Amino acid sequence: MDAIAEYQAAIKLAPQQPELHEELATALSKAGKPDEVEAELRRELEIDPNNVLARYKLGTLEAERGEGAKGKELIEGALRENPSLKYSSYYLGRAEMELGNSTAAADAFNRAISESGAEPEIVQQAWYQLGIVYRRLHLIEDAQKAFATFQKLKDDTAQRLQERLQKKRQSETPNAPSLAGPQKPGS
Repeated sequence: MDAIAEYQAAIKLAPQQPELHEELATALSKAGKPDEVEAELRRELEIDPNNVLARYKLGTLEAERGEGAKGKELIEGALRENPSLKYSSYYLGRAEMELGNSTAAADAFNRAISESGAEPEIVQQAWYQLGIVYRRLHLIEDAQKAFATFQKLKDDTAQRLQERLQKKRQSETPNAPSLAGPQKPGS
């Protein structure tokens, strides 16, 4: 919230400054305000139509909202300028799904799964979406494998989270004194 307030103050001082609206959109996204994110990304593109990141972020937002055609157009436009945009395969897959292009979506999700450095959450979601696409393509065995992989990854993540929580609790619990009290030598 502090970041949001600071970007808003900066925008009041320099409303036409490139990148400020895009940075505000990122902060708003973390705060879970998608409508405001969209408005700020659109403002950024009015100021700087060549802002690749703003175009890409707006494209991913559109794909997530079910606007496959808009999302695909924006993402592909951004990729022409910067082919190494993070998670682009996943979001292109989402856009292709919305357009009913199941084969193209499956290809994109498979790329997203195999991309090095992808966040575990993106990989998990790619497996889940791949399962849906395979089911649409009537590839039932492949769909079952994709859903099983998704579930395994999800379970592994939950297990790691549980282990971290237990370690944290153990490290925060001081050594409790013995209930028997101090021991006398020779007893």
